[in-house]
Amino acid sequence: MDVQIEAWTVERDHCEVMRLLQAAGVPCGAVLNGREVLEDGHLNERGFFWEIPHPDAGAFPYAGVPFRLSKSPPAARLPAPCLGEHNWSVLKDLLRMGNEEIARLGNAGIIGDRPPGVTG
Repeated sequence: MDVQIEAWTVERDHCEVMRLLQAAGVPCGAVLNGREVLEDGHLNERGFFWEIPHPDAGAFPYAGVPFRLSKSPPAARLPAPCLGEHNWSVLKDLLRMGNEEIARLGNAGIIGDRPPGVTG
């Protein structure tokens, strides 16, 4: 049976296989790569992707909320944080560390806002 399925699917695009199987009553979906997800007509028609400006990466599409609520519509919030962007607020405000201890962690290279070996 596997050989027959392989022979049938190898001749077709994955989206075509999905459409044919769905038309025959088989619940299924194509596995999409990243580009296909971003170009998906259904997701784009529903406004699934939000373009949020990022200070380092520029405008970038982010996956939105997969559901809609009539009384509380979703809204784009914040881009992904930059490396180390929240170090001080997490360590000082949440973990109650002192300034000297946080500075020591930074000087020791335990925390930082740049990848190791990158200066300036």
